[in-house]
Amino acid sequence: MRLAIIIWLASCASLMCCLGCVASPDYGATRFSCSDGLCPDGYNCIESVCVEEGQEFDGAVATPDAEIPDASVPDAVPAATCDEMFSQAPGYELCAEDEASCSFNVALAGTACTTACQLLGTTCLGAFDNNEILCEPVPETGDTCDTIRQSNICVCARLTD
Repeated sequence: MRLAIIIWLASCASLMCCLGCVASPDYGATRFSCSDGLCPDGYNCIESVCVEEGQEFDGAVATPDAEIPDASVPDAVPAATCDEMFSQAPGYELCAEDEASCSFNVALAGTACTTACQLLGTTCLGAFDNNEILCEPVPETGDTCDTIRQSNICVCARLTD
């Protein structure tokens, strides 16, 4: 309310219309907090509530008509695990996972990681040739998501709900 009065006074002053004008808001029988001990003229601060002068304070304060909705951030829904998302891929073996991606060995049968990730409902973020030890990448080969191989280590984006 104070901010509204200040804005109103500022706009009046800029328009040169308030020479001698005085703001006099009518609070009626409203009760409101005075945690700082200050109330408008005509009100007294009693037990941290502004009460109209001449009125008895009965301890009642205004309460909202409806329940106040919970405005807190909802609990995050955990992302599906890499095993939940990709274990149906042929030759699946999980190599690594983090919040954003899953890295796993997959039998591509002459396709690319782009295709494998798309078939599993996500996008390819990277690919590595694998050696005899399935989850050991061979980065020197320079594989990309579009490199065609019989098997590869695909890095696919994790899905979040």
